[in-house]
Amino acid sequence: MPLLLDRLNPVNYKLCPYFCFRLKSNININATDAQISTNSICENPCIRGKNPNPMAKSKFETSLESGVHQQLQSLIGTWKGTTKTWFEPGVVADESPMEGTIRSILGGRFVMHEYKGSLTDQPFEGIAIYGFDIPNNNFQSAWIDSFHMGTGVMLSNGAPTTSGFSVLGSYGSPDFPEPWGWRTVLDLLDNDNLIITAYNISPEGQEDKATETIYKRVG
Repeated sequence: MPLLLDRLNPVNYKLCPYFCFRLKSNININATDAQISTNSICENPCIRGKNPNPMAKSKFETSLESGVHQQLQSLIGTWKGTTKTWFEPGVVADESPMEGTIRSILGGRFVMHEYKGSLTDQPFEGIAIYGFDIPNNNFQSAWIDSFHMGTGVMLSNGAPTTSGFSVLGSYGSPDFPEPWGWRTVLDLLDNDNLIITAYNISPEGQEDKATETIYKRVG
């Protein structure tokens, strides 16, 4: 608190809860115990996180209405299809049914893909969260599942494509000191057909298809 009191006039101001440093109080600060009356009015229009122009839309609201976040909402639904898996280039190791649901979360800021299937006759499930970070202008994902990722979380980011997006992450362990890359491409071909493809990338840069899920909308 001494640093805060040095930065502000301790007689008239305290820190705005939205960190604008312009919250004016009607009662003096007690510089000893740093207490202040709650009867305060922020001079900055950031108060309560509101836009200074109540009629203006935020960048997220605009994106949700007609931009990238609106496009993400088009993924929402129930999907069924087939997943192919490759453990070595050009050799399909498994082909099994897959089903998933994609739903909007956190007011449309993200969509969450929850899926279940099997691999070499063993059941597995996973969750992927997809979003678009407006300030950094990139797509991002967080992926967990009970087969590929174990107890880890893969974070990826990337760019839009003509029909979806492509994000790149990496994974490794003490047994693999050089990390491998993992590129995920989501293609919404039309309203009812979705393809999610993942590519394994060796430390030397060799990229090979690892999984491909071909979905059809069922709800």
